[in-house]
This record gives sequence, structure tokens and C-alpha cells, in this order.
Amino acid sequence: MIAAFLRNSPVSLFSAACLEAALLVHPALAQLPAQTVLTDTPAYCDLLVERISELELVLSTLPPEASRLAAEGRRMCELGLTRGGIARLRRALVMIKNPQPYPP
Repeated sequence: MIAAFLRNSPVSLFSAACLEAALLVHPALAQLPAQTVLTDTPAYCDLLVERISELELVLSTLPPEASRLAAEGRRMCELGLTRGGIARLRRALVMIKNPQPYPP
């Protein structure tokens, strides 16, 4: 079944055979939904921006540093600087979820 799809490469045939064997041994593996990898993609940027926006609505105000990082992350994602944008957005989410006391 899978091996027929990947005929041209010996490595692919071996991988396909291993996958088929795993599915026979553990049929539950065949039922798992396909996973979507979002790391370092514009789609992941959008997901993080959406999460921060939802938290902004609920909390009404964000910690100043988290707000700055979120704005910078959004801007970087819009400019196509995905990795840097994601790093800032994720850091902002951590700050929002685990607020530290602010200096006066």
C-alpha cells in the first residue's frame, strides 16, 4: 500500500516497509490525525498573534514588556522575519501567563 506509492527510492521503500510494519503492530497509529508543523512559519506567527490578542481582550491590559515584545513580534512577522517574530511573541506569551511584579 504505502510501498507502492514510493517505488523509485530504495530508502523510501525501506521507510515505507517500516511504516507498514509499525501500523500492523500498532493499528492505533493508523488512527492518529495528521500533525501540522507550525514552527517557524507565518501560520505559527498568526496563531501566536491571535492568542495574544485573545488574552489582551480578557485581561484588558498587558504587562508593559510583554506588550512591547508582542508589538515587535507582530511587526517582525509582517516583515517576514518569522523566527525573530515568533521568539518575541512566545516570550510575550510567557510573560502574560506568568506575570512578575513590576518595579514601581
